[in-house]
Amino acid sequence: DDDGNVVELRCSYDPDTLGKAPEGRKVKGAIHWVSATHSVPAEIRLYDRLFNHPDPDATGDEFVDYINPDSLTVIKGARVEPGLVEDAAGSRYQFERLGYFSSDCEDSTADALVFNRIVPLRDSWAKKTDKPEPKAAKEEAPKKSSKSDKPKIQKKSRAEIRELIRAESPELTERFERYQSELGLSKDDADVLSGDLELAKFFDDSVAAYDNPAAVAKWFVNELLRELKDANVSELPFDAVAFASLVELVETNAVSGKIGKKVFAEMLTNGGEPSAIIEAKGLKEITDPAALEPVIEKVFADNPEPYERFKGGDKALHGFFVGQIMKATRGQANPKLVNEILRKKVN
Repeated sequence: DDDGNVVELRCSYDPDTLGKAPEGRKVKGAIHWVSATHSVPAEIRLYDRLFNHPDPDATGDEFVDYINPDSLTVIKGARVEPGLVEDAAGSRYQFERLGYFSSDCEDSTADALVFNRIVPLRDSWAKKTDKPEPKAAKEEAPKKSSKSDKPKIQKKSRAEIRELIRAESPELTERFERYQSELGLSKDDADVLSGDLELAKFFDDSVAAYDNPAAVAKWFVNELLRELKDANVSELPFDAVAFASLVELVETNAVSGKIGKKVFAEMLTNGGEPSAIIEAKGLKEITDPAALEPVIEKVFADNPEPYERFKGGDKALHGFFVGQIMKATRGQANPKLVNEILRKKVN
């Protein structure tokens, strides 16, 4: 305009160049975009290195002195393609010019997507460390003693500690071997589960209650131990049978993994039997098409203009309606069933 502000952009495009390199034409770049109308909001978590020194232990100082204060940046209100709503937790993507991301298995829901950066496209670490060597001083000053001059104490890893514990316990050694040979667990999982006798007994009791060692081990390693931290398993407000019951509910698709984690959080706080918690808190997954139909029809009625476009073949709105339905059911609708019903609605 008269004040020099950009008020309109005029451009043209050649559809024959899509995914091609036409002879005689050199494409200088590509524009990546998402539709403002159809895209959905998401939280993006940009993870960087935990430490701002490549080897904190080698400095001789406390490792906490080298924690990177910018190891996590959270961006709220980012926009992503609506199709991502349909994908399973843990799905991975490349977000253009930013890096590779994975949807958060615990926090991401259909109506509140969360993505964690796995690998950036550019290595900012190289830029930070690629500095010229300082010029040598004319006279070398007397070297002052520092913390780095002190002899380093080699710390043992947790795996090494577990190995030492097993060396003193034939019972744990037997479990370490049996978990691999009879239960089919990986060496890493067998190692973690056989590093403490009380922990191993809790695992054995869980498998006795639900004969699915792989599933029990997965929940044990990924969920239980993360929450347990340095506490003793005897301090848990629930027993091995209740834990096995929760794993079975998730593995048999009686509840979704996300609902299972909500139940687990309640068990950690107040104990209780999983089925009773699901009933008391109304967390039972909706798997009956007849129960979902009225919810879906109401979502359509509340969004008449997008519904008309969706019914007319606008597939980009599929993810939008999945998100709205999951929100209306507080995340309790079976996502697979929701997708099936929506596809039937437009086919």
